[in-house]
Order: sequence, then structure tokens, then C-alpha cells
Amino acid sequence: MKSTFVLRCSQAPFLQFVVCESLALLGRSSRCDFVVKDPSISRRHAEIRLGESILHVSDLQSLNGTFVDDVRADFERVSSGRLLRFGNVEFAVAVEDLDSILEFSEEETDNQLDRADVNGRCLQLLSDAQRRVFDLLVCGFAEKTIAKRLNLSIHTVHSHTKMIFKIFRVHSRARLLAFLLNDIDG
Repeated sequence: MKSTFVLRCSQAPFLQFVVCESLALLGRSSRCDFVVKDPSISRRHAEIRLGESILHVSDLQSLNGTFVDDVRADFERVSSGRLLRFGNVEFAVAVEDLDSILEFSEEETDNQLDRADVNGRCLQLLSDAQRRVFDLLVCGFAEKTIAKRLNLSIHTVHSHTKMIFKIFRVHSRARLLAFLLNDIDG
């Protein structure tokens, strides 16, 4: 499986972001892809672009700045092993396989008793923006309708949908719904 960049918060290990889209916004605003509710974070604090084997981080003129290894940075290339700080919130940058991020085995996904736990872990990996798309996706809305309702481009909605499928290890909405329904029935 393809490696993925992960940002893990040093202060709150349960807070992690999987960077899989070509562009993600980090900030306090609920409209950002990665939401960090901390007063030192601006509403739209930084932009994170996914490169071939590197992240490009740009500060969006935030009040408290963006730092790479404690050096203020307006635009920086960031590789695995570096520390990113947005305001007062620090993240370790790592590259991992999606399987290791999810931390569950194929046996767990086949076992009905563990399905709810697997779904819960998958949902935790979704960014706030992906979760909004997920909620409308499972309600049966088409991507075009989701884009209009959330005021997003169809391309952004499609990118979120692809990542949702990747996290849940399915290839279509029908498979996603079947997976979720098995959790309810099981």
C-alpha cells in the first residue's frame, strides 16, 4: 500500500491528521480540512500541499506563525522526522502505510464483533471536511449535490470521497454502505 504522510500532535497523541489530498488547509475554522481548536491557531493558519515524497507547508499570514523545527517558516519543504508547529501546537511528521495508521488486521475487519470498533477508528481518521462529505454520502446524496450543499468544488468532494473509500477499504458507495450496514446488523 502507498505510504501516507501523518501529522501527530505532540501534546495530544490522539489528534492526528492523514495528509492524502494534494491541498489541505489547517486552522481553527470548521471549514478547514484539519481543524485545531486552539487559541494560538488562526482561522486559516496554514496550507499543506502534498508533493511526491515531501510536504510543502505555507503560512497563511497567521498571527502566531508556522515553524519547522522551531524556525519560523513562511514556506517550507517538510520531510518525515521533522517537527511542525502551528502557533503553540506541535506536530511530528511521519510517513506510514495506511494499514499501520489504522492499526487493525484483516481478521478484525472480518469479525463482526470487532466491526464497530473498526468503524470508529476509521471515522476518527476523517478530517472534519471529510466527515461532512461522509455524512452526506451515506445519506445517498450525489457528489454534485454534496458539492453544492457544502459549497465545495466537485473535485474537492471527489477527493474526499476517494479518501473515505480508502480509509474504509472499499471501492464504492455501495460497498461503504454494505460495510456500515453489516456493523448495524452484526
